[in-house]
Amino acid sequence: EAMKTLPFSPQGMAYTWIKTDIQSLGYDPNDLSEYDGTSSVYEPRRMADRVRTRYALSVLNYTFWGGGSTGGVSTDTSDEWSHDNDECNWARLSCGDETEDVSDGIVKILDLEEAEIPEGSVLPGEVAMLNSLRALVLTTTRVGGSIPDVFGPMKELRELDLDDCVFTGFVPSSIGALQNLEELRLNDNILEGPLPDLFWNLNNLRVLELQKNLFTGTISESIWSLESIEDLRVGDNELTGSLSTQIGNLKKLERFWAYTNQLTGRIPTQMGQLTFLRDLSMDDNRLVGTIPKQLAALPLQELWLNLNKLSSSIPTEFGEMLGLENLYLDENVLTGFIPSQLGNLYNCTDVFLNNNKLIGAIPDTLGDMESLQRLRVHANSLSGSVPDSLCRLGLEQLSADCADLPQFGVLVSCPLGCCTECF
Repeated sequence: EAMKTLPFSPQGMAYTWIKTDIQSLGYDPNDLSEYDGTSSVYEPRRMADRVRTRYALSVLNYTFWGGGSTGGVSTDTSDEWSHDNDECNWARLSCGDETEDVSDGIVKILDLEEAEIPEGSVLPGEVAMLNSLRALVLTTTRVGGSIPDVFGPMKELRELDLDDCVFTGFVPSSIGALQNLEELRLNDNILEGPLPDLFWNLNNLRVLELQKNLFTGTISESIWSLESIEDLRVGDNELTGSLSTQIGNLKKLERFWAYTNQLTGRIPTQMGQLTFLRDLSMDDNRLVGTIPKQLAALPLQELWLNLNKLSSSIPTEFGEMLGLENLYLDENVLTGFIPSQLGNLYNCTDVFLNNNKLIGAIPDTLGDMESLQRLRVHANSLSGSVPDSLCRLGLEQLSADCADLPQFGVLVSCPLGCCTECF
């Protein structure tokens, strides 16, 4: 309809261009509907598929860049797409993928990452005509508006990257029909509403990145059904509710980011079943209760539980996490002693335990942490002296309650030149 009534719309201009363009492809420009697809020049490609592909790309070109200097498919001022008879030669397109040595002439990848797309541009629904795409990438562009709900025909899509754009509104339900989808990145946009409950059939999904949006409500139940998921990021939203015990079903999970939300309740002990988990970030929430000792059995490298309301002691089993590189437990209400077993964490560079209710002395075994660079233990109720073994490490940062306060005196004595900050 836009072709007829809005000739100067992107669709209308693309239609005008394609009628001229297809003459070079051996196609009748007056009949776009009944071509049988045979061609001695472009076999094995079906000509009708090529026309549809070139038309859809032309719509994108006119939408984003007004057609470029050629008046047809080019792109921005650098003419990164050229007016070439074979679209497989156009920049940012690929007609093969990493699994194929020989191209079959069908466009499978459209990668516009960091393309100079003018601010205010929208993604036209004609993108769905590229139904052989395996990857659609718009990462770090200025494309915005609503994400069109047109993905149903794109059955071959494996990777959909719309991250770091300015998309608004809701996640389109048609994404739930992409049963071959392996990677979905919608992070760093302005998307809102409840997390969509559309992941039940995405059995191949390995990467789901939804962080840094405005999502509300609880984490949708369908997310806990993603048994192939390896990387799950829902941080920096406005999510509420507690974590489901079904998180233990995500046996392949390697990274879970849920930081900076309003999550409540306890940390499920079932997280101890996530035997591939390396990176766990649940800081800046409202989590309460104990820190499950079951976490110590995981191959964690990053553990961020700071800025919550956790009230247990630090599990002594944490000394068994030999691969741990960063441990952030600060700004909770943790009690008890600092476990001497933490000295076994020889790969750990950061240990933040400040702003809790810890008591007792700082264990001298912490001086065995040969990779340690920053240790923060201030704003607790510790006593005694900073061990010489820690001072010999020459840490970049060592904070303690070593200031001489009128009402308390010195809670933790620190040898001269050892502590970098006294509170």
